[in-house]
Amino acid sequence: MGRLLGVAAILVVAMLAMGAADPPASQPTGAETMLAQGLTLLDQSEFERAWPLLDEAIGRPDLPAELRLTAVRAVVSASIRLGGGARVPDKDAHYARALKYSRVWADLDKTARGPHDWAALSLWKLGDYDGAKSEYDVLYRRWPTDRSWSAINMAAIDRERGRYADSLADLDRFVADAGPRQGMPYHYHRAATLMLLGRDAEAVREIDDGLIAQPGYGWAYIRRACANARLRKYDQAIADQRFALEMLRALPAPAGREDYKATKIKEVETVLDGFVATKAGGRLPTEGAADCMSVSVTEDRMRTPSPLLTATAAGGRAP
Repeated sequence: MGRLLGVAAILVVAMLAMGAADPPASQPTGAETMLAQGLTLLDQSEFERAWPLLDEAIGRPDLPAELRLTAVRAVVSASIRLGGGARVPDKDAHYARALKYSRVWADLDKTARGPHDWAALSLWKLGDYDGAKSEYDVLYRRWPTDRSWSAINMAAIDRERGRYADSLADLDRFVADAGPRQGMPYHYHRAATLMLLGRDAEAVREIDDGLIAQPGYGWAYIRRACANARLRKYDQAIADQRFALEMLRALPAPAGREDYKATKIKEVETVLDGFVATKAGGRLPTEGAADCMSVSVTEDRMRTPSPLLTATAAGGRAP
């Protein structure tokens, strides 16, 4: 995003200079004006207003070829940001647009990693799980120094569609290729899959290993608390949940999403109350927010593929 900010500023200044120049032939094209306006709105996080201008600029014949890649990258950025925050009925349209222009971006810059990242995410959100895994596999093979998140995302996709053995295989492949992992992300995601397989003791060990490298990651304590509670180790579960709750309260709320922090705090408090209440009886509540799985493990929630996947494919690889 920062690089786009710089491009926007340069374009705006350049166009102002052109506007004062003589002869009139030096004036920016209409497409350049739209692009500059769209980039400025993008810089201001006005994503809903930015993308139509960027989209129209890309489709105009007077957009200089050297600015086309900038425009395409910008519309992908706006669309991804909208997809991540929009209501469900709107999400598919934003991710379908991001997918379309990610493919254009990949055609324009065949060495770039970015378009494959965004295409993979868009396919995932649109319900094309096989397509998303294929894109992540491209990333895994072509950019070996960044394999970890490609493997983690493939594991998360398989977890989402209930293929837990495949999820572990995605992570095990990475360790076989890159060697033992020390960081939290690998251990955290492997623990999630192990818990869904009912292998809670192994999940606790994974989180223990991850916390060596990243002891300040609050969600890891929530995940370990859930695993320990399912093992009926309530003292450990309660201690972890209380510690995570303190950390969560101390964190600033995400910009524009103050309600998110309040909701998560309430969920963690409810689970903690469940641990305390069931300690004597030795069993967990299994309904509603009191089920620790609801806030500590990504359960399978496979969606129906979006009809916009077909429409995007039919639209070709260029606008």
